[in-house]
Amino acid sequence: MTNLYCDGDSWSVSNNGVGNVMGWYLSNLMGYNMENYGHPGKSIDKVIRSVQRHVLSNSESNNDTAYMIGIGHTQRFDISTGEEVQMKYPFLSMRSEMGVESVRIEALINTDRVFAEQFIKWFEYPFLEYQTLSKLVSLHDFLRYHKVDFIIHNLGFDYDYDLEYEFGKQWLDEVEKRPRIVNFFKDSFHSIMQKENFVPFNYDLYQWNGHQEGPGHKYYAEYLHEKWQSIHD
Repeated sequence: MTNLYCDGDSWSVSNNGVGNVMGWYLSNLMGYNMENYGHPGKSIDKVIRSVQRHVLSNSESNNDTAYMIGIGHTQRFDISTGEEVQMKYPFLSMRSEMGVESVRIEALINTDRVFAEQFIKWFEYPFLEYQTLSKLVSLHDFLRYHKVDFIIHNLGFDYDYDLEYEFGKQWLDEVEKRPRIVNFFKDSFHSIMQKENFVPFNYDLYQWNGHQEGPGHKYYAEYLHEKWQSIHD
């Protein structure tokens, strides 16, 4: 293998200009060339589609690419008006995704506060988390079918582990059957950063929801590299 496909949202690519980002550190540890498709505001659905599109568009060279797929903020959804959305970040992107824009649910408050507050209530975190897990099971099996090497990891916080939650309890077992889906119930990116006291550079604005500088990215890249090695032992 020669290439490392990296994806995620701002948690994977924002570093305040200090050091580098997790994909860069990880690609160096693995000896691969980094292809970064992550960017701020990217939804989970767009991450999943981008990975699938990359695999399908590079079917003859999939054996040359490893995939590190970062799953970030759950409260985003995609919209499309049919018009092209200009990519405002200097990262790679799929041409077929140019007509799709990701929106955070909270952003609706600026449009209609009453509607937005009700809308937010409809999307509780356990539901969003377990809905995400069901999508990741499908993504995992898609990638295994196409015989690519990958890890799907959690850029956010530890997901709730609740065997009594009727909507989601089946996905707990399915995720645990798939060791390439890592750190969703413990050792998520943010939980590791908080445990090791890597304080976000924009803590005053976002508290522990914030973004890391180079040292935090490097520490997490080393964690992912260990996970990668354990899968291949």
